[in-house]
Amino acid sequence: MLKKLLIIPGIVLGVSALVFLVQTREKPRQAPVAERATPVRFIKVPQVALVPRASGFGYARPARVVEIVAEVPGRIVDMREDLRKGVFVGEGDALFQIETDSSRLAVQQLEAEMMAVEAQVTELDFLEKETRRKLETETSALEINRRELARKQKLAEEGVIAQAMLDTENQNVLARKNAVENFQGALDRIPSQRRALEARHESLRMRLEDARIKLEKTALTAPFDARVAAVHVETGQAVGQGKVLAVLDSIDRAEVEAQIPRYLLRNFVPLWVLDSNVSARKAAEHKKILSGFKARILRETDTLDTVWEGRFTRFGETDARTGAVAVVVSVDDPWSKNTSRKKPPLEKNLYCEVQLSGKPLGQKIVVPRTAIHDGKVYLINKDNRLERRAVEVEFFQESLAVVKSGVKPGDKLIVQDVVPAIDSMLLTPEEDASFEKSLIAAARAVS
Repeated sequence: MLKKLLIIPGIVLGVSALVFLVQTREKPRQAPVAERATPVRFIKVPQVALVPRASGFGYARPARVVEIVAEVPGRIVDMREDLRKGVFVGEGDALFQIETDSSRLAVQQLEAEMMAVEAQVTELDFLEKETRRKLETETSALEINRRELARKQKLAEEGVIAQAMLDTENQNVLARKNAVENFQGALDRIPSQRRALEARHESLRMRLEDARIKLEKTALTAPFDARVAAVHVETGQAVGQGKVLAVLDSIDRAEVEAQIPRYLLRNFVPLWVLDSNVSARKAAEHKKILSGFKARILRETDTLDTVWEGRFTRFGETDARTGAVAVVVSVDDPWSKNTSRKKPPLEKNLYCEVQLSGKPLGQKIVVPRTAIHDGKVYLINKDNRLERRAVEVEFFQESLAVVKSGVKPGDKLIVQDVVPAIDSMLLTPEEDASFEKSLIAAARAVS
């Protein structure tokens, strides 16, 4: 019991000390809260002369492709020794020779028939001349017989000669008259005989011309400078008429037909221009618009990026399913001008990008397409704080957005994602001059 009583004063003393410490302790001081700034990259919103541009993709192809076809049947007796796929041939180079025996024999036969007809015409001319001479002789003799008949008829009336002598002279006149009519009939038939011979001669001439053409067609040559795309026959092979012997691709010009969405073209191409049926009234304006287009062809690989300066050629048909318009761009001399390893030729079936650009649309405010967030852009105000502002976009062009209202040139535009983006949040801005430069270059269609 005594021990328990001795503990009580110690407890009271400890509690008193604790109360004293609590009452006399120093209160904690509250440190001021510092606002943290978020680092961001920005550009000054540019206003530039915007060059409208649209791009699409397609495969390269030669401007002309020709099939070398056998127009006469026969056997291939000769063929260019190095005629293989990928070989280059020049205009007029001999490619194939089909046997000529039957064609040459047909020509000789027709020439012989023509000579026979010409001989008949010569003989007919001689016959006409001879018949005309005999007709003149018989006509003169008939006139003499008629005068003699008249004289004897007068003598018979006077009783000087007998009736029998008069009858004999009358028969002589009739015989001469019959001879004259026969010769005249022969002369009348000669023109029709000559026309028949001339018609036969003309028919033979046409057949001979056709035979000579067929003879010429036994030798097949390249119609233009080309690259061999395919060879389907060998020497000694018999071919029928219409057989495709080889396929040649022209090398003077290459084309790329790219599919570009119609809505990308509307920024600089009036919709009526895409119509294939342009009225005569608008033909001059149509030509003027198309002449203002520029085209570039790009080919990107793992080791090399190649650019060919092209030329806009024409618009093709609009795909009814996708709404894309076929844009055909050509490159002259795709082989001879690009023979270095740094710039390879624009070969057949290369998958390329086509960039089509038009005349500048005037001064436009442009921003990166990625800088627009649900219809708003993030700007830096004069206090280096974030300001979210709604913008009205006139149209988009590739990675650009053309702004109609909401920002003005020189505004500081944030060009990176800010998460979270809170109005009036403090920023640490850093100008990205290279990004701004690339944006202006894209707007001006400068690579």
